[in-house]
Amino acid sequence: MAAQQPRPKKASTKSKMLDINKKAQ
Repeated sequence: MAAQQPRPKKASTKSKMLDINKKAQ
């Protein structure tokens, strides 16, 4: 996932949180 879209750590953290939210829903 991270390799597909290399981005700053801040964006990565937000992406991870969004991923967790999507999976939780």
